[in-house]
Amino acid sequence: MSGFPGMQIEPVLVTQLISAVLALAVAFGAPITEDQRNAVLAVTAACVAIFFGGGLVARANSYSERQAAEIAAVAYTAGKEELHG
Repeated sequence: MSGFPGMQIEPVLVTQLISAVLALAVAFGAPITEDQRNAVLAVTAACVAIFFGGGLVARANSYSERQAAEIAAVAYTAGKEELHG
């Protein structure tokens, strides 16, 4: 997902980074309550939606079952050819 020219950013990774920073802060003694943590993550999710696509997106690349099966078949064939030359 591209929020800024030339950058590929996965919205889920941004949210997970903020969650990890909060967990680290708590581990080092920051007095953050569960309600405060949830509020920060809610605001983070809203900001990610606004800045990185205008909607809540779990992944930039998602595929239908048919597309996933085609991709898997191509990867399987390529791997098989590489092994057996």
